[in-house]
Amino acid sequence: MVLCDFRPPEPTIANARALARRYSGWVDTVLLGEHHERVDLPNTVLAELVLDEGVRPWVTMACRDRNSVALEADLAALAELGVAGVHCVTGDIRAPHVRPNSTPVFDLDSVRLTSLAHSFGLSVSVAESPCAEPVDQRPKRTADKYRAGASWCIVNLGVDIAELTDFVAAARREGALLRFAACVPVFTDAVGAGRLDLLPGVSLDEAEVAAVLGATDPVQAGVDHAVRMARAVLAVDGVDGVNLSGPASTTSSEERAAIMRAVSEQLR
Repeated sequence: MVLCDFRPPEPTIANARALARRYSGWVDTVLLGEHHERVDLPNTVLAELVLDEGVRPWVTMACRDRNSVALEADLAALAELGVAGVHCVTGDIRAPHVRPNSTPVFDLDSVRLTSLAHSFGLSVSVAESPCAEPVDQRPKRTADKYRAGASWCIVNLGVDIAELTDFVAAARREGALLRFAACVPVFTDAVGAGRLDLLPGVSLDEAEVAAVLGATDPVQAGVDHAVRMARAVLAVDGVDGVNLSGPASTTSSEERAAIMRAVSEQLR
């Protein structure tokens, strides 16, 4: 499975439709995110318009900003729409200076949300960060999410091949019989690489970043880098997909989609 991050440049229906058309016909599914620092269109609205453009959405559902009643209503709507799946996460707490007048909810956590989503007949993915504390509890928690109804686990950025291999094997030993997809960073400029480096637990290899940014053609070098990383993680036993993550390009949404497409087509 090739899953691409989907982030319209502005929270408007026109922008979202235009971007969805650029993903139509070549991607397995797009991941509709929930961004903690900006306004997003409701994911039920985004999911419907993405489907209208012939693209299969995989929809993030986070517990931070909606109570259990609102989450249940959204899940009912997504089940009716027939989305590819839902990505159930607890959601990171915001720093005090980000959206300062907002109040986090957290009626549920990812395990309980997974169970609720599964009850609607939806395919469910969950997230894990194997190198985040408590490290020794991550495989068991993955198994708990599998028992709650998850069929995919998306492993976040910040994990090398050895750590990914060990984590998948440990989760299997705990009884997690779901499938794994690994996040792969996609960047072609300094601003994009910097944004990835700011994510919790992520530290891009400085030499690899320098090689991409210093190349005669940084865009092609960034594509080649992402393809190499994707092939490496797909060679890990139990990993059946990749999530192409990151801005790809900060020049325009058109170039971002073109870069994601180039990576995807090389993987095919």
